[in-house]
Amino acid sequence: MDKLCYIPGDLVMTNGVPLGTAKDVVYRVTSSDPSKILKLDDGTVLKGVVCLENIEGAELGDKGFLLGDCCAWVKDIVPINLVPAILEKNGWNKSTSWFYVGSEERGYQFSKELDDKWDELDRMTYGDLQISQSENLRDWKYINECNHYFHFEFTYVHELQHLLYALHIDSNLKI
Repeated sequence: MDKLCYIPGDLVMTNGVPLGTAKDVVYRVTSSDPSKILKLDDGTVLKGVVCLENIEGAELGDKGFLLGDCCAWVKDIVPINLVPAILEKNGWNKSTSWFYVGSEERGYQFSKELDDKWDELDRMTYGDLQISQSENLRDWKYINECNHYFHFEFTYVHELQHLLYALHIDSNLKI
């Protein structure tokens, strides 16, 4: 079975197929079950279920507002592209010029200052977290302040949330 890539707290959208959901509306994952399987009459096999809830600030009457938790098959989940505007909305600072990642790849760098607790948790960085966006605007990489490159590449918001969670940093993001 394919690895389920959504965990509680992830921000995602749906394709509008799951009952009660709407396209282009952001939801938060509350739970997931990769062992859930359904075989359809046409031979299609659906794998993995994700339960969703409204994000903070959603109100009754809003497009796609859920009256309770909603479950969706993983195939109906649409990941949210990580774009600079989302980082900036969450307190990340963008570099003012291109910088070089490796020998030939260049991109923008974003950094976020962390509190002193980070230094106690791990010595991989000294007070801030940096990620770089490649020039192709699709791939992101995590870098620490000493310019050690960790090839944790990601494209979507939930993948950045997984990195932040693994580093013991608040992974709740605003969209």
